[in-house]
Amino acid sequence: MIVSKRAEVQELIHTVKVNIEKSKDAVEEVIRKKNSLDALKTLKFDKCAYDPLDGEPKNFIEVINQAYSDLVVLYAVDKLLEKYPDKQFELHMGALNGPDIESVDGTVIAECFATVTAFNNRKIQKDCEKLKGFDSTIDRYIFFYSREDTEEKIESYAQKNREITFIRIKDF
Repeated sequence: MIVSKRAEVQELIHTVKVNIEKSKDAVEEVIRKKNSLDALKTLKFDKCAYDPLDGEPKNFIEVINQAYSDLVVLYAVDKLLEKYPDKQFELHMGALNGPDIESVDGTVIAECFATVTAFNNRKIQKDCEKLKGFDSTIDRYIFFYSREDTEEKIESYAQKNREITFIRIKDF
């Protein structure tokens, strides 16, 4: 998917939020109608919620993970379009290959993720290594949401990796 205007991104964010609301309503109904074991089984294995972007039925666990990943990518590309208003960005959302965000002209790339801590499973380190593999003339970013990291820990890590710009999303 290619975006070139912040208004396009805002429409996509709106779509994600609408589908999250639909998923919440569907999950509430599952919980209300089933006993606890069957409800949890349904949420994990059955298509009882909706994909954040395309609205297709998916299991709730996938929807939770995908919704926040999608939101980080969309908030990130919005910030990039603000900084680089004349660029177009290709979004590699979901399980697509390549950086999560890449300018069409190849001068800006970004990795994006949402997690409890950016250091869990070495996520931030792996994304740094991936970005360091690109030419140093490319503007490289990591956008992320994490709830348990301290600002000091993030800043310390960023200081050791100055060739990459780290942007922590604080809220959706």
